[in-house]
Amino acid sequence: MRKIIIFFLSALLACSCNSKQNKTTEKAISDTIPTGAIPFIYNYKMIVLNGIYQDSIPMNLIFDTGWVGLTVSDSLRTKNEKGNMFSKKLKIENLEYIWDNASYLEDNKMKSKGFNKMGACGAFDWKIFEGKLLEISYRYKYIKVLENTENLYDYDSIKMEKKDDNRLGLPVTVHVQGKKITEYVLLDTGLNDRIHFNDNITQKYNILNKTGKEGSWGYPVECDTIKLGKYYLAEEDQLVGFQKKGGGRRMPFNGIIGNRLLEKFSIVLDLKNYYLYLRPIE
Repeated sequence: MRKIIIFFLSALLACSCNSKQNKTTEKAISDTIPTGAIPFIYNYKMIVLNGIYQDSIPMNLIFDTGWVGLTVSDSLRTKNEKGNMFSKKLKIENLEYIWDNASYLEDNKMKSKGFNKMGACGAFDWKIFEGKLLEISYRYKYIKVLENTENLYDYDSIKMEKKDDNRLGLPVTVHVQGKKITEYVLLDTGLNDRIHFNDNITQKYNILNKTGKEGSWGYPVECDTIKLGKYYLAEEDQLVGFQKKGGGRRMPFNGIIGNRLLEKFSIVLDLKNYYLYLRPIE
């Protein structure tokens, strides 16, 4: 989705290691990528895939299930192209898709600068994988289209809600300040944070800011438990953002969930029947 990536709940951590360690790690990871899988770069907790744009231009793009369409740098606009929406093709390995709502983003815009920081030239939504079973391995950094669900016997499954053609809602349950909140939030692999609830949920459950920490969007609240499917998140992950009144545009559904929590699981997206399969990473 077209949004500003939210950083207020957590600082980005940069890690470095010597070249020998990098080579060892890369070899270990490559040995765990199965045949037919597509490796990705995981920058700032964002999934970055390599693709071919318009059959000729290789580029890195963010895979963002909360995005709408395909968006690339305005530097790729041809002289004859006027307007805002275009028909453009992207190929990821042996998969390709044509978006009729592709768009350009000016290089001086904040979002474009964010793309560049993550080593990407744009973003694309999940329509290229529509009708397929898509495994996302945060641990080993690959995606893979699966043939069936036969090997998912030890995964929990959650029915997602689909609306507006490409919005996927996921039910989450949070216990906070003596209240139980169960709401659908947007499944968004383009968010490098945890869970954020919209201001209508903040008001509905009267969630108070007891820490005094507050940003322009809202404030973080430490919860008692967070449950996704049948699984409870570890204590260190029990921080949730609550939007304050007047804190900006609401997210689809009643909030949003991003990679900082999703990465705790091995997940499979059923983009035909709209289920999320998940299993905690040991």
